[in-house]
Amino acid sequence: MDIRGIPLASGFCYTGCMPRTLLVLLVGVLAGAAATYYLVPVRHSRFESATPAAVGDVPLVDARSVRSVPAPAGRPPEIAERMSIYELAVDANAAELEWRIEEAAQAPSTRTRQFTFEVLFARLAEIDPERAARVAADLELDMSLLSPLLQVLADVDKNAAERALEDALTRALSLEDAVTRGRALGEVAKSWVGLDRRGALDRIDLIDDAASRDVFRYGVLQEWSKQDPIAAFEYAATLESSPRLAMQWLRPAVQELEGADPREILAMVTRLPRETANIARQIGMQLLASQDPRAALAYVDELPAADRQALLRQIASAYGRADPDAALIWARSVRPPIPGLIPTVLSGVAQADPERAFDLALAQPPMDRTLAIQFIVGTATASGRGDARAMAEKLLSLPDSSDAEQQALQAVIASWAARDGEAALEWLLANRDRVRSDAFRGMASAFAQQDPESAALYVDQVPSAVRTEWISAVAVGYARADPQLAVTWLARFRGDPAYEPGTVAAAQGLAAIDPPAAVRLLDVLGAGAEVVGSAATMIAMQWAQRDPPAAAQWAGAIGAPELRDAALGTVAQQWAAIDVEAARGWVLGLPNGATRDRALGSMIAAVANTETPDSRLLSAFSNDLSRQEALLTALYPMIQRDPAEAQVFIDQYFTDPTLRQQAESILEGQQGGRPFGIDSFGVVQGPGFVIRSGSRP
Repeated sequence: MDIRGIPLASGFCYTGCMPRTLLVLLVGVLAGAAATYYLVPVRHSRFESATPAAVGDVPLVDARSVRSVPAPAGRPPEIAERMSIYELAVDANAAELEWRIEEAAQAPSTRTRQFTFEVLFARLAEIDPERAARVAADLELDMSLLSPLLQVLADVDKNAAERALEDALTRALSLEDAVTRGRALGEVAKSWVGLDRRGALDRIDLIDDAASRDVFRYGVLQEWSKQDPIAAFEYAATLESSPRLAMQWLRPAVQELEGADPREILAMVTRLPRETANIARQIGMQLLASQDPRAALAYVDELPAADRQALLRQIASAYGRADPDAALIWARSVRPPIPGLIPTVLSGVAQADPERAFDLALAQPPMDRTLAIQFIVGTATASGRGDARAMAEKLLSLPDSSDAEQQALQAVIASWAARDGEAALEWLLANRDRVRSDAFRGMASAFAQQDPESAALYVDQVPSAVRTEWISAVAVGYARADPQLAVTWLARFRGDPAYEPGTVAAAQGLAAIDPPAAVRLLDVLGAGAEVVGSAATMIAMQWAQRDPPAAAQWAGAIGAPELRDAALGTVAQQWAAIDVEAARGWVLGLPNGATRDRALGSMIAAVANTETPDSRLLSAFSNDLSRQEALLTALYPMIQRDPAEAQVFIDQYFTDPTLRQQAESILEGQQGGRPFGIDSFGVVQGPGFVIRSGSRP
């Protein structure tokens, strides 16, 4: 997650990383030397710069040398095991506790190890906080272990604890690297909330830099939400910001509301602005419906009619799961009838009993039957529950099945194939005269991913209409398991119409896990320019997510200009999502012309959600028309972020009458709620037109 360009701590330290600077500050305060801090040497990661930062004449520990702690694995410790750890903590002196903590640090990461750390370190902080601080700094322990130290210090001298946090915040703000600064600010914020939530909130507005202030606020909200998600949600709902940022502020509280009392959440609704009140009401209703559907219905009965329909659908699924018979009677009694309410009830029934839900669906009128079957199949296939063979037989026996029900049959078979490909395929082959060839097509990928060797045995038994797709699916399965197997498999079909599609599919499938290997596979198979080009966009996208410079070098060497430009545009888009400045430098370094124009357009579209199009990028286009086409693809996210700014850009840059008309239509459509959209490749779709980057609408 990112707010105004500074990465938040949550994106880097899932289980918490400790800035050693903060620990050393505590060492100084606890030792009575708050004015001078003697900092221990840092063991630098090979991935990070070893250049130390500084504040005045005082050396600062490089906050980049923090270590992410993987999530503990395995089962939690048993009661007897926990008791023995508690007894050890009580009986040990400070020196023995230090030795035990260092011993635990060498053990594999498990829940028992984590529990041992927490107990032993809390005890050490209680009896010898200075030693605890030094141990934590030396071992680079998890940030959550800082809380006992702060509490010990606060019990002795709360002002001293606050000074330690204030000094840590000052140093965090002075860090030049945005990633490191964001990480440190988030951790200081969490520690501050643990000590004094009100003080942490008051400190937010005293941070001058807006971006740093936002990151600190987000860290405060994350920790506060763990303690009191309802209060944190209510605070976040009152913050003045754009709709996009408003949702980011709410996210930490939303993630924690699942454990809150739904009645308290619903009581909060009346105190919130309308937009956030709707979010809170939906969360509260979902929780209340899952706990007590009848109470949820009583709550909805008190609402205005306009607000009821969406909430009743929410309740319907939970009611169906809790009491299928009563839920169906209720759904039929609702007046005026609500379309889709009975299928929604049955989707809830399917969560507990897919077979019963399926039988109930078959007894419904055709329209409700079709929708209910789609819901039930979606629920059953997502959970892996239900008897796939029985559902397939019932769907196949419908005398007047709709296209949607045929698609449901395909979904059932695909899910079945992922669990038992041979059984699913044997059933299909036995019923090949009664099923559409699409059913074979739908299961090919699932079966081949599970067992490409078995899937390969059936290539001559599947209908001829799906033979090419079957060969391709097997090629992908082999490529991901062992690229050499894919080469051997595809060699059988050289000269066959299925060869080139299979080669493209294998390369694209392999690109998802190893893009350079996908390129090598194409080389080994002797793929021509057209085949390479067909796979190029997928390879470029996957490779750029891992190594943008290498992806850019490969894409730039593609022979066909149109395919090369498309691949380079994809690299620009992915690179911008990782490192805007590096991507900008690379794009501006490309030779002037159509290739750079395409990359510039992709770059602008990629960052339009978060920032105003850069004047350096806008001035780098080879001509005005290319610039206007690029801005057209970026216009949709610009409007979402700031409609007034979008209008300024339309007035300033759109001189071509056709393009200006399209731009005005997009702006008008977004403000009026008409359906416009943009996909990940920068294609804008609206009523009556489709606009692609680098192409005239």
